[in-house]
Amino acid sequence: IEEVIKALVTSFDLAAQSRGLQVNFDRGKTELLWNVIGKGAKATKQTLYSQGSQLTWDHQGHLYRLHICHAYKHLGTWTQTKHRHAREVLARASAARQQWGQLARPFFRRSLSLATKVRVFQALVVSKMLYNVHTWAGVKQEEMEHWNNHLRGPIALLMKGVLAPQRKFRHPTDTLCAWCGMLPLPQQVHLNRLRFAKRLVHRCPTITWRL
Repeated sequence: IEEVIKALVTSFDLAAQSRGLQVNFDRGKTELLWNVIGKGAKATKQTLYSQGSQLTWDHQGHLYRLHICHAYKHLGTWTQTKHRHAREVLARASAARQQWGQLARPFFRRSLSLATKVRVFQALVVSKMLYNVHTWAGVKQEEMEHWNNHLRGPIALLMKGVLAPQRKFRHPTDTLCAWCGMLPLPQQVHLNRLRFAKRLVHRCPTITWRL
């Protein structure tokens, strides 16, 4: 695998140079997500650790240094090895709760109808919670439940005046969403997956299906 990685990166860099481009191999710019497993994994990990978590090789007098990482952020989305989504779950929940904190005092404490609050909540808070969640591959049920429960408190606060305070936090997140007239978050993720599949089928270039 190491030889394949070196060959791919070298070919990619040469192809970029032929088009007048230069690849930035600094940390955080071009990095390698590599889950080292199988026979000889321990020795390979020790070698990589001694090299400062870098792959180094020489090709035609040019020294390549490729940083190896376990998590990489690209276009606002965290990608992790071993199909883990812990950092992405926390990132989505943090963004949603931050948006909720900005709205909770000036907006949601006003005497507005529940339907109005839910529409604003969906547009500004839930949208951040759902960003790119439909693209998570290999996500575990425990991770989805952990992600879903991050909004249990804010959704419960939407029920002010509808449920008694001591009852609001006795119900799961999906039940509170249903009481608000809002589709539960896991169902919204599934709906986004179906929309993504539809766009893929109808708009994907024909050459993709020939590969």
